[in-house]
Amino acid sequence: PLAHKVLLHPLFWSSEMRLSFLRDSSDRIELEDREKQSDLLEAIECIGPEVFGDNWEIKFDSVFLGSIGNHRRYNANSTRHLLRLIRNKWNHYIEFPKQVQ
Repeated sequence: PLAHKVLLHPLFWSSEMRLSFLRDSSDRIELEDREKQSDLLEAIECIGPEVFGDNWEIKFDSVFLGSIGNHRRYNANSTRHLLRLIRNKWNHYIEFPKQVQ
């Protein structure tokens, strides 16, 4: 591949670009109709164990974890919930204590 094409790979994205992608992905996933069988939701949830194991909470600092349950409940086995947590933390960054930021 050409170098300029390689640089388009997410590995080379800035932190802000990666977070924006995750935020936008979460917003897209939330639009899925949860009442029907969704191939997208099923695919997202199927990759979770490969990415973070059975529980993504164990990957985070305890101070951070202490700040996540205040506004919404998250299922630590759900990839969709992990994406939503990332999205919410990104969108409400300034509302959190300095030690969480």
